[in-house]
Amino acid sequence: MPGLFDNNASSFESLNFPGHYIRHKNFELWIDASDGSDLFRKDATFSITTPLYLK
Repeated sequence: MPGLFDNNASSFESLNFPGHYIRHKNFELWIDASDGSDLFRKDATFSITTPLYLK
């Protein structure tokens, strides 16, 4: 799904809990309900990149 804050990034919504997204806070990943704030949308938006090292 397109990112909540940036359409060029990605956000991940829970299948079991609609309206809840993976977000980072305090250096941990959480599944939280969206509160609609800019901070939440930024915390729940991830850039998908190539791994630094592949075996």
